[in-house]
Amino acid sequence: MSLIRCAFLVFAMIACSQEALASKVKLACDYKNDNLGYENNPSIILLDETHGTVEVHFSTIYGSRSGRGGDMGWNRSPAYTLGPIPAHFGTSKITFSEFRNGAPYNWILNRLTGKFYAVDNNGNVWWPIRFCHAARNQF
Repeated sequence: MSLIRCAFLVFAMIACSQEALASKVKLACDYKNDNLGYENNPSIILLDETHGTVEVHFSTIYGSRSGRGGDMGWNRSPAYTLGPIPAHFGTSKITFSEFRNGAPYNWILNRLTGKFYAVDNNGNVWWPIRFCHAARNQF
């Protein structure tokens, strides 16, 4: 293989790798509602617009820590990972669906507000609602 051809292949691989890395976005999504429950850690969303996929690492949501009984210590929703699965990347929102526990979950991530939630087939919003932001190391 000629030196020029090798150099071109290396350059193409670097360019493609940088493009792929640039297209992946990591979000941290916080659920905070003192009346219904809490998460110890944010849920994490990995967006790959180039490949049209999303991967979600949901954190465990625990029972209420409101003044009506404190931390009841029961699991409302256990931690689980979804994906990577196909997603639709629209200009105002990113959507994807799953079928879990006998019910459809149609997830919506608003690109402007970061609001992340599920709706049923009638458009009713399902609990919980999370708010996402770009995940960055804090130190």
